[in-house]
Amino acid sequence: MFLFYQRSVHTWFFLCNFSSRKWWNEETVAVVTGGNKGIGFGVCKQFSIAGLRVVLTARDADRGQEAHQKLKHEGFQNISFHQLDVTDAASRTSFAPWLLREHGGFNILVNNAAINGVAIDEVYSKENNISLKDFLVCIS
Repeated sequence: MFLFYQRSVHTWFFLCNFSSRKWWNEETVAVVTGGNKGIGFGVCKQFSIAGLRVVLTARDADRGQEAHQKLKHEGFQNISFHQLDVTDAASRTSFAPWLLREHGGFNILVNNAAINGVAIDEVYSKENNISLKDFLVCIS
């Protein structure tokens, strides 16, 4: 499976590069982080057109609800919304049980959420320091 963007008409095309057998159905759940605009918004549309159940997520609940309502207004009925900030542990912790309760889990994850580079550097630095400490303890 891959996505192709045709710049001239600003349209996303969902193309499947598989055998003639369709591997997904209306029970297939796709979670799209950062689905409220840009690439994520286009992916949500194309997954919906393909017949998947789509979970649009966004860091900002208001923007996410607005995108969800716009899609509903355009006729995309198999899309649901849940607020999710992938950099916030509490947000991830509340999202997981909701996803299990409402959809029974997921089959596809499009991790499209934009994240602040500073947060990544801090997390990476913490993990790196822990790994270095663990390594030093092991060799001593």
